[in-house]
Amino acid sequence: MATSKQHPHPSGQVVSVRLPPDIIKRIEALAEHTGRSRGLYIRLALTAFLLQLEKDHWN
Repeated sequence: MATSKQHPHPSGQVVSVRLPPDIIKRIEALAEHTGRSRGLYIRLALTAFLLQLEKDHWN
């Protein structure tokens, strides 16, 4: 969280999660293969699955 002297980062807040080594390896391999960032693929995966979770639990 930003302090009173800091401004929020334009790309969003930082969230720390613990992931199993096999998931990290898969994300890193995908990022290396495509030249994109691990963060991008984590955001894409969370966004896609969050939609499904919302459908499952809110309807």
